[in-house]
Amino acid sequence: MLVYPYWNVPYSIAWKEILPAVKHDTSYLRRKGFEVVDYKGNVLDISKLNWKRYTKDYLPFKFRQRIGGDNSLGICKFNFHNKFGIYMHDTNSRKYFKTFYRYQSHGCIRLEKFVEAAKFLIRDDTLKLPYDTLMSYFATPIQRQINMKKPFAMYVKYFTTRADDSTGLHMYIDIYRRDEKMMKMVYKGK
Repeated sequence: MLVYPYWNVPYSIAWKEILPAVKHDTSYLRRKGFEVVDYKGNVLDISKLNWKRYTKDYLPFKFRQRIGGDNSLGICKFNFHNKFGIYMHDTNSRKYFKTFYRYQSHGCIRLEKFVEAAKFLIRDDTLKLPYDTLMSYFATPIQRQINMKKPFAMYVKYFTTRADDSTGLHMYIDIYRRDEKMMKMVYKGK
């Protein structure tokens, strides 16, 4: 777990979304809490950059969102090994948990109850981190890395349909079009 993470903006988001916004209005960086960082990790002075010369093919720096409650990753980021570079995280956009369309992300997994997830992860770990210490970490905007000592398996499942006893069948939008692929496999040749 990384408490109070920076958000290091992926290259595709940097040139598709952030660079055009900055070219339109450089105050975008300040308003959204972004820094411009070179590939050695040095924070650059944005007032000295000629934004017109940067493009998809020439972007010699990264955008990084500062830690804090306004950070897109929220207060806590949960890293786990996977081939897609996906992680779970808190969010500063809690409004999306109240909407039907919950896929307002760039592929990572927003956690509605990140505190409960963190407590669950440390409950039996040999790290022996008390819950009150964890809660004080969440209340203090200082970056901290918490490494689990005991390995555990983690599985991420993608479901587009859910059934329960009280409200019946629920179907969700299949943003990755997995149902379509499955239908083609099931009904192939019919």
